[in-house]
Amino acid sequence: MTNEVYEKVGEYSDKVYTYEITITSSSHGGYMMKTLLVFGLLVVLILPALGAGIPNLVGNWTRTDVEGIVYGNPLEGSTAGTAGNISWIYENTTPGVPMIVIKEQRDRAFTGTSMVNPANKTTYETLIGIIAYDNSSIYMVHGDDYMEGTLLSSSEIGIISTENENRGMWLANQRFSKVK
Repeated sequence: MTNEVYEKVGEYSDKVYTYEITITSSSHGGYMMKTLLVFGLLVVLILPALGAGIPNLVGNWTRTDVEGIVYGNPLEGSTAGTAGNISWIYENTTPGVPMIVIKEQRDRAFTGTSMVNPANKTTYETLIGIIAYDNSSIYMVHGDDYMEGTLLSSSEIGIISTENENRGMWLANQRFSKVK
């Protein structure tokens, strides 16, 4: 009888799995045992990847919470911030008005609209975005604004948004929920 030790490292998302398998070969079924163990190892490594699909973001998303800082008045028509001053923003907003509408998604890329001025509730800009390979990081651009987010669950996104214009600057941490 001989003992052979195999070490296999598999990666899935941010987790690393290490498997150590000791196979004892003998004249009775050694080949079959090795085949079954290798097949079992492949199943263990492949199964997590099969369940991890690209999230579907198509739908209406409402802002449920926002915390941020404003310098000046970067949001045209908004009362947030005044010229030359810093304002701190802490709001809990009521869901209902979709601030992000994702109309189409093809694999990881998506497009839709984003509400530019919540006070106006009618001004939308085209939004484009991409889902990173980790299936949780999201990057979006609308107009000259940039947003970076994390999929917190299948119905909730956390987004950091920035705006920097002559009128002022805006940096906010926002939480969005998908309308069912």
